[in-house]
Amino acid sequence: MNFQIPSHHLSASVPALAVPQASDTVSLQSSILAVLESCKSPSEIKQVHALVVKTPPLQTQLVYNAIIQGLSSSLEAVAIYREMLLKGLFPNDYTLPFVLKACAQARALSEVEQVHAHAVKSGLLASNVYVSNTLMRAYAVCGLMSDVRKLFEGSPRRDVVSWTTLIQAYVKMGLQKEGVGAFFKMCEAGFAADERTLVIVLSACAKLGDLSLGRRLQAYIQENGVKRDVFVGNALVDMFLKCGDAALAHQVFKDMPVKNVVSWNSVILGLAQQGNFKEALRVFKEMQRVGVRPDDVTLVGVLNSCANLGLLDSGKWVHAYIDKHDIRADGFIGNALIDMYSKCGSIGQALNVFQGMKLRDVYSYTAIIVGLAMHGEAKWALDIFSDMSFKSKSSSPTEVRLIIGNVPFTLHRELLSARSAKLASLFEENKVSYVLRDIPADPETFELVARFCHGFDPQLSAENILPLICLASHLGMTEDHCNNNLLREALDFFENKTLPSWNETIRALLLSDRVIPPAASLGLIDACLESITAKAIMDPRLLGKPIKNLRSDGCSEEVDEEDECKPNARRKLFVHDWQSEDLTTLPVHFYEPIIEAMKLHGVPLDYVAASLCEYARRWVFNGFSEGEETKFSVYKKNSPREAIEVIERLLPEERGLIQCPLLFEMLRYSISLEASSNCRDGLEVRIAQQLDQATVKDLRIPFKGYAKGAKYDIGCVKRILKNFYGRVTGSGALGITRVADLIEDFLAEVAADVDLEMNTFVSLAEMSVAASLGSDRSSDGIYKAIDIYLDKHRYLTESEREEVCRVLDCQKMSQEACEHAAQNERLPLRVVVQVLFIEQLKLRDAVTKEVSSGIENRSRNESEEEEGDGIVTCREEELRGEMMRMNNKVVELERECGIMRKEIENNGNRRGATKKHKLSVWGEIKRKFGCISSAHDYKCQVQKKKKVHPRHGE
Repeated sequence: MNFQIPSHHLSASVPALAVPQASDTVSLQSSILAVLESCKSPSEIKQVHALVVKTPPLQTQLVYNAIIQGLSSSLEAVAIYREMLLKGLFPNDYTLPFVLKACAQARALSEVEQVHAHAVKSGLLASNVYVSNTLMRAYAVCGLMSDVRKLFEGSPRRDVVSWTTLIQAYVKMGLQKEGVGAFFKMCEAGFAADERTLVIVLSACAKLGDLSLGRRLQAYIQENGVKRDVFVGNALVDMFLKCGDAALAHQVFKDMPVKNVVSWNSVILGLAQQGNFKEALRVFKEMQRVGVRPDDVTLVGVLNSCANLGLLDSGKWVHAYIDKHDIRADGFIGNALIDMYSKCGSIGQALNVFQGMKLRDVYSYTAIIVGLAMHGEAKWALDIFSDMSFKSKSSSPTEVRLIIGNVPFTLHRELLSARSAKLASLFEENKVSYVLRDIPADPETFELVARFCHGFDPQLSAENILPLICLASHLGMTEDHCNNNLLREALDFFENKTLPSWNETIRALLLSDRVIPPAASLGLIDACLESITAKAIMDPRLLGKPIKNLRSDGCSEEVDEEDECKPNARRKLFVHDWQSEDLTTLPVHFYEPIIEAMKLHGVPLDYVAASLCEYARRWVFNGFSEGEETKFSVYKKNSPREAIEVIERLLPEERGLIQCPLLFEMLRYSISLEASSNCRDGLEVRIAQQLDQATVKDLRIPFKGYAKGAKYDIGCVKRILKNFYGRVTGSGALGITRVADLIEDFLAEVAADVDLEMNTFVSLAEMSVAASLGSDRSSDGIYKAIDIYLDKHRYLTESEREEVCRVLDCQKMSQEACEHAAQNERLPLRVVVQVLFIEQLKLRDAVTKEVSSGIENRSRNESEEEEGDGIVTCREEELRGEMMRMNNKVVELERECGIMRKEIENNGNRRGATKKHKLSVWGEIKRKFGCISSAHDYKCQVQKKKKVHPRHGE
């Protein structure tokens, strides 16, 4: 895989423009401008410039302006500007500001003066205020305040930017009074100050310590309705604190509509500097209460307050906070900890902090030496002083002190300049100390860069390669500045060692969180994702062993729950690269695009499903306990919730790739984590596709609503059933039968829930009954659920019980169920009468069938038994007698049932007498038909039912 920084635009665009045609100059110029706009490094812009030099139609003012703009971070822009002049192209309003920006960044005074002369000669200085302002800023950066003032005074046109540039130049040169004076002159000239101008003037006032002047500025802000953004507010707070008015500073801070960590730091440090340490700690506690996370500056201010108040316990709490959040106890924080422990009387802890510091500066040594002296440890203090003196012998004027992440580095100036274009530019200021606040690296990565600059080979690894490339690119350690530079070496390692390895690529991504923006802009993140995707396409087994699915006969294979998501054991044994890292260790912002790309490129979905299963186990099931959702704040829920939502979006649509119990488990967690409705709906739809594989245990979804005592989420089950019946086709009869059995069993279980509403129960029962239409299934399961529901809900009225029994088809009930129903005091009277009437009809049909069968047998046997006339006559007499007895029984049964029906209709209010008569009538019917069993206990009927109708899914 070829990799450049970044080459995805030029490698494809530049060759296409190599042979221009005179007829398409306009389109060609538009194309080259688009390429220039997409270039992200000077080397790419130089390639385009080389093409422009060879292509006369492209040599226009617009194209050269774009090239100069792209190179405005270095003096190369000045060379392009000179080339532009030699080709007869004159600068316009946009050319000179870009050139001046390059000159100012390089602090090239002679070039600034040359461009100044061109601006005067071309008339742009007098006609364009933008050119004049940029030239003033360039002279200010070069330290020539007199030239800035001359330009300002000689400018025929001025705006707010002109005044702000003048004021900023004064303040930067240490001329605070002149800067404030220029501000009031600007106001007298009728210009309204913007937020940037006010921040500069307020900083000048803070340095002057003039409270009256600060109040004048505050009055100006209030009278003119200047927008009080967070920057102006912070500047006001800092100014009042430095001017000695803490009460006014606190009032401004309190009235600020928006506060950031800098706002809180200004108050805490300002109070600490005034000696008001208790108030500083009170503000810090308020900062903690509102949820603002302190930074290094905050912690230093709090530790300083604890040290001066002697609050050892509070200082220890801050130290514990530093350790908990993995903040390096080096630099200013380490020094503040040493000072705090020393002043609070814990010199042993101070020594522990000092000895644990990886990087120490003169302030670290000073703090521990003073602390030891305070505690009478003179000998120890002298020993540490000797150690400090020995380590400082190598100091020389050629060394430079850099502070990276509050950690100081003492390095050789010329060696750094030889390798880094950015540092070489900074060193021209000839200062002793620099702070690179925007550097995309931590001290460990910068140490690798420092070792490389001093001649040591960098220890490259997957863990540090991405931060190192970002830092090398930021510092300009390219081949343009020096041959065999660090950036090229790091890129070679990335191409040849990291990207070819599945394991190393994942490890590199895992440790790239702190440099994601610069790494993404350089194309490093995309390169890693593409590498992982390509390897998975070639060998899907890297994603894990596919989950065992249902067999063709509908029975599930026995799978250990702990093993169903484990990787392939054979791959573990024979693929060396597998043993270290797994794709599911990546966070969602990396994992999601990888899986999407795999699905797009046709990776087998069973392997994708296996990876998603393992990802759910790692980031959702293990990361959040379903039974402890009330203990988690919304912030702690965010990570698992994001994971389950991503997993649902990535799940394949095909049926059976993931087992039904696992889908139900995902649904339960999505409810507990309060995932989006789209996530829950998607899981319900996928479950409905294979609901016939579910069990009653799967349907036990805990209810998370506000209904008191509700056990299961019946609404969720109803939605799943609707989705199932909405998708089922004519070929899914077997699945419908299985789902009907499943719902019957589930009904029997949820019926015992005293909080289950009647309408909900009836709707579930109706769905189960609807699935059985057109089949010969009995209604015993529905009857069993109804009986349990009525038993647990005895407060129902007669009409409500009739509504519950409305879904019961008595004609499909077995004899055992009918026998129990006739004696069931919980059933409404109308249902009992209906059961008895249906049994009467069944009995009449049985007698008629038996009589007809006897007659047919007699007719068939007459022709065959002519010789046995005596025997036939005897049998006919027996048959006639038996028929007479059966007819008498039927008539008697009809008469008694008619009497009982009239009694029920006439005496419905006297329930007890009716029940007694009903029992006696049913007992008489049983006696007459030889039924000697008196099964009055429903549990006996359940046992009989189970023998005939086994439950499914349990």
